[in-house]
Amino acid sequence: MKTRIIAAAVAALLTVICLFAAVPALAEESGEGWSPYGYDRDEYLKLRALLETEDEKGVKNGTKINENYDPNDPSTWHIITSDGMYGAWFERYGGIAHITYLFLRPDMDLCGEIELSDCRYLIQIFCINAHLTSVKAENCPELLSVDVRSDNEDGTVRSIDFSDCPQLETLITYGNPIESADLDGCTGLVNVDHEILVLAGLVPEEGPGVPSTGGVGVTLIGAALIAFGVCPLAAAKRRHD
Repeated sequence: MKTRIIAAAVAALLTVICLFAAVPALAEESGEGWSPYGYDRDEYLKLRALLETEDEKGVKNGTKINENYDPNDPSTWHIITSDGMYGAWFERYGGIAHITYLFLRPDMDLCGEIELSDCRYLIQIFCINAHLTSVKAENCPELLSVDVRSDNEDGTVRSIDFSDCPQLETLITYGNPIESADLDGCTGLVNVDHEILVLAGLVPEEGPGVPSTGGVGVTLIGAALIAFGVCPLAAAKRRHD
């Protein structure tokens, strides 16, 4: 009898311990620190923060990309249409999914801040005619091209930071009231407005700089496609497992 009582008490205690252990796990799965299995946690959370940002009408950026957007499911963070592939795209390196492309159609009109620093496999950011306030992607060693221009000259980007991105060649920002720019360590720049170089302190206010884009985006990945605003992912997509 005594043994049964002790056994019952131990079982009850174990049940309580399991319940308390489960609460943090459940909270973590639905909380800000959770990330799906197989995805780089920091990169996932940075993209999720951008896609969870709401505009003045309460519409999330993620929903603008895909009406079936689910913040817990990165497979809903992009969409394939008849004219291209748009959204946030991940590729696997060493079994872990990393962000490689952020390519948005102009009418998706994202808002808020892009913060993708330390995304080591990020190759391209294409988000034009949006309502962003800042774009930051420092220490991204594979970043080749950034285009956040505003064709209507009514852009809202005021701050950019692409420091320590040595392969960055194309940076298109015209139409935005940029007040601060950090391009330290961007040793590969080829296409960028002279005014941005001056703002970043890389060249004097008067004198030669690197060639300006002249209002047309040129990248190494599907240059002709980019110039017409068509996503180059179909031609450039690659996978490393």
